[in-house]
Amino acid sequence: MDNETGKARILLVDDEPISLALTARLLAEDYQVLGCASGGAEGLRRIRAELPDLVLTDIVMPEIDGYELCRALKEDPQTSDIPVIFLSGNESLEDYLAGHDVGGEDFLAKPVQIVELRHRIAHTLRVTRERRHLAQDARCAFNTAMAAMSSAAEFGVVLQFIRGSYNCHDYGELADVVIATCAEYGLTACVRLNGRLGTLARNRTGASSALEMAILERMAGFGRIIDFSQRTAISYDHVTLMLTDMPLAEPERYGRLRDHLAVLAESVDARVRALDDGMAVAVKHQALGKVVRQTQAALADIDRRHRANQNDARMILMNMLTLVEQSFAQLGMTSSQEDFLVAILDRGVRDVMDLLDQGLSIDNHLTAVQDTLEQSESLL
Repeated sequence: MDNETGKARILLVDDEPISLALTARLLAEDYQVLGCASGGAEGLRRIRAELPDLVLTDIVMPEIDGYELCRALKEDPQTSDIPVIFLSGNESLEDYLAGHDVGGEDFLAKPVQIVELRHRIAHTLRVTRERRHLAQDARCAFNTAMAAMSSAAEFGVVLQFIRGSYNCHDYGELADVVIATCAEYGLTACVRLNGRLGTLARNRTGASSALEMAILERMAGFGRIIDFSQRTAISYDHVTLMLTDMPLAEPERYGRLRDHLAVLAESVDARVRALDDGMAVAVKHQALGKVVRQTQAALADIDRRHRANQNDARMILMNMLTLVEQSFAQLGMTSSQEDFLVAILDRGVRDVMDLLDQGLSIDNHLTAVQDTLEQSESLL
């Protein structure tokens, strides 16, 4: 980025002056637009001289077209990590694949909506920054995975993957292991995982570009296993695995690898389902544990209040009986009347006391329920 403005620098390459000027004006507010190259040859010279943060190029141009321009940039170590977004009036799968083959990051069909263009540019710049930060870690992880599985036979690699996949706790870890497993076969892979936890696409360098994600999405709709040029794509409900360099010149090995990779993809699909189910179970357990704890607290409060009410009722009855006996002298009642009234009150007190004593069985039930809930909580 430019040190003064803090804006990403974008170089536009197009042989149509009106299109150049319009695009430059639309992007000027958010980005530093570095002049406008009038064609592929001039664009290549400007890129090598100014090293922009991103290149936005047309495809059909004289001398050097957009694909040739991108290929030249990716073959030069000085410019290989500069992202390229293609603009084209065509958007067939062949056009997408051609852009992917030369290392493009994204592909937009003309005419382009400015909101969509700004969104794609921002996304590409963000992915490029993340990829650069993760490149060294990704290489280390790849080398470690290669060393760990170097002695495995072809199908043993799949078995090793299945065992290792149980240690993957999210889509990202699973995708990295899939890519490393394919690398053990000497293949370059990209993978797209989708389930209840979201959608993720990766290749051996990190997050997939927008163009690669679009290709994976299209491949998923073509069938379980399809071959397209040197590519093989294998899809299940929750995974699409694309290999870009299958050994077509070795039919026997090619057939074996297709079979092994189909088993690999199916096990990945099963693992995605297991991760989704595990997350759902964890959420339910958490909710159930909360309900158990709330119920325990409510029962404890009910038990405490019930016991307090029992004690208060006994005190009230005893005090009432005492006060009545003390008031006999003031009422001028005969002894037989006093005895008769005391007998009635005493009987009523005993009846109430019997009811309160029966409440002890309620306390015991509440205690038993609390014990059961505590045991249930320990199992969650």
